[in-house]
Amino acid sequence: MWRWYELLSLERSSADIARMRGEVAAGQLHPRDAKSGLARELAARFHGAAAADQAIAQWSALVREQRVDVDLPLQDVRVASEGVRIAPLFVAAGLASSNSEATRKLAERALRVDGEVVEDRERVFLPGAEHLLQLGKRAFARVRLVAA
Repeated sequence: MWRWYELLSLERSSADIARMRGEVAAGQLHPRDAKSGLARELAARFHGAAAADQAIAQWSALVREQRVDVDLPLQDVRVASEGVRIAPLFVAAGLASSNSEATRKLAERALRVDGEVVEDRERVFLPGAEHLLQLGKRAFARVRLVAA
């Protein structure tokens, strides 16, 4: 992390970085807070201060507080009138790259629908419903199933 500070930070001097490094080593500053400072600086540089603050707040809500109430766009997923099984649903939502990956994650108990772990690979989701999908701890999608 310190090398990234040295290479990328325009707001911190070498002395500031050395001081922060000492504070982390002494336990006075949490490494997460140091990383967050650099992340905010870089996000603000490329996307503006408001976007950086929003990104930090969303990260904090998701990772530190484990809340999922961050604003997720609702995406329509077209499914057959008889519905869609879990693996193709996660692929269609963009959370898994293939049915095989989604099936592996299912076996690892890493797929959740509306907060519940899904274990049945044959479970069918019908058109007309909205769901919050989660793969692992940090990949989310809000979907509305629409009949194709």
